[in-house]
Amino acid sequence: MTAVLDSGKRKIVYVLTDKTAFAPHEVQLGIQANDFYEVKTGLVSGDQVVVSGNFLVDAESRLKGVLGEPAQ
Repeated sequence: MTAVLDSGKRKIVYVLTDKTAFAPHEVQLGIQANDFYEVKTGLVSGDQVVVSGNFLVDAESRLKGVLGEPAQ
């Protein structure tokens, strides 16, 4: 589950929106199979998700106020 950032309140993944930008998407996870989780909502087929360095993307998003919640 390295792509998912779990804040306790919600689960966020970052999706590539163009060559240099990412957007947070709240996801709902389903069943787990080994190291993989079913994504029930929040993504569509073809979405490219950040799987490495997502903490850095999240930190920058919080600085820019993208998530609409204060940094903790």
